[in-house]
Amino acid sequence: MGALDQFTRRGIRLELADGDNVRAIGTLNDSLRSAIKTQKPQIIDELKRQEFERLLAIVATDHDTPAHEYAEIRETAAGDFEAALETFANMAKQIKGI
Repeated sequence: MGALDQFTRRGIRLELADGDNVRAIGTLNDSLRSAIKTQKPQIIDELKRQEFERLLAIVATDHDTPAHEYAEIRETAAGDFEAALETFANMAKQIKGI
């Protein structure tokens, strides 16, 4: 179970905000706020990975990338994940309608 799962099960949606911050949407109590602060690095990592997968789907579909190449793309991206995330975000912005 990932860090996000425990909050999702409690009706809390977490999103990336500017500056590597996390936005929590839902009814929070002190215990949940504390858990978010404690797990913030893991939460940010999971949110970024979700965003990368979303962007990968957009870009790969637009470029007719075969499904068997996705694993290689992910492996390459892991070498410099932040740069890969930025690159795919820029590529997705160039796709009409995104």
